Amino acid sequence: MEDKKAETQFKKAWNKLHDDPPKEQETFYILKELDTDERVSALNEILEKVGVSISVSDIEHDSNKMKMEFKIDFEKYGKVTNRTAGGRKKDFKKTIKHNPSIREFKELQKKMKPNELIEYLGCSKSTYYRMLKLCDEKDELLRFFDL
Repeated sequence: MEDKKAETQFKKAWNKLHDDPPKEQETFYILKELDTDERVSALNEILEKVGVSISVSDIEHDSNKMKMEFKIDFEKYGKVTNRTAGGRKKDFKKTIKHNPSIREFKELQKKMKPNELIEYLGCSKSTYYRMLKLCDEKDELLRFFDL
């Protein structure tokens, strides 16, 4: 599901800049040079990390030109270029020390300062405040980090 989301984000960003939808394959015709194959190979080493590949081939009827094709793997491209590219998915539940019910949490709030409570729970400040915001409208028997 994450892959489809990344692909969709890429296509939305593309559509803001271009009138036509992105294609998985584009073809261009270029002038033939002596080191074209070497240069394309070097480019492919770089671009394959982001899901783009380039291939060149001779044209039968014209020895001075070559056909160049770009292929884009939108799923891979979207994964690499989105905001969290390369970052590990954080499972904050592995780092928490305590997971009180919302009722217990509200009692702890009365006894402890926010910084002490954050330390006690073992979560980041931003996670604490995000969960705090969510717990107002939830059942008091739910666990704090299960919201």
